[in-house]
Amino acid sequence: MTPRVEEISDLSPLEPARQLDLGEYGGLVDPERIVGNLHRAYADASGGEVDLAAAVLDMITLNGGRPLTCHA
Repeated sequence: MTPRVEEISDLSPLEPARQLDLGEYGGLVDPERIVGNLHRAYADASGGEVDLAAAVLDMITLNGGRPLTCHA
């Protein structure tokens, strides 16, 4: 079962992204995008706005500190 945003809201978006098992999709390119999606989900759930700087920094962190290659 996939947790709902309300169930993980005490975690930063980076934490569940690090714990996520992408299974058969783990080999797809740009898996760091999931943390950007979590930043959006958290913002939507709280009625706030996405902190783009924090989202990009978390994406870089999840990408092993390497620059992002995805511009989506």
